[in-house]
Amino acid sequence: MQVCLWGFAQLCHDEGMKAVFTACVVLAGTLCLVACSPSAPPVGQVVKGLPEGWEGPEPDLLAAETTVGWADGGTSFGVVTIGSSSCPVVARSLTTEPPDEITITFEAAAHEECTADSAVTTHVFDLPSEIVESPITIVAEIAGQEIELRLR
Repeated sequence: MQVCLWGFAQLCHDEGMKAVFTACVVLAGTLCLVACSPSAPPVGQVVKGLPEGWEGPEPDLLAAETTVGWADGGTSFGVVTIGSSSCPVVARSLTTEPPDEITITFEAAAHEECTADSAVTTHVFDLPSEIVESPITIVAEIAGQEIELRLR
């Protein structure tokens, strides 16, 4: 049996070992890409304005208060934030505390320049299956501030 090591001057002559070595390199590269890539945000959809079928309070641009409501007939919920239209906050994590609490952490967008306007952005999430009681407490952590909201 020939042992194949990767090196600049050494080549493998055994085709079987080349195939095993190539598979290992591809697997290692794939694992590194998966492990090293940033995790996908937990939000299912980001909507400028309100999503179709919104069942919640109308946002008030002057009050600039974060609100919550139902979307998609109650299978999803939305968190409405108000801020720059070019740099809305981004949902980074969603955790649950069954049976009735969800915490969502938002961070500032990674843009360097943002418009100085106020716009409504809705972050739509699927309702986690472990949340089984109502009303649901939504804790939105935005810019270091915790905002406790009720989803009825």
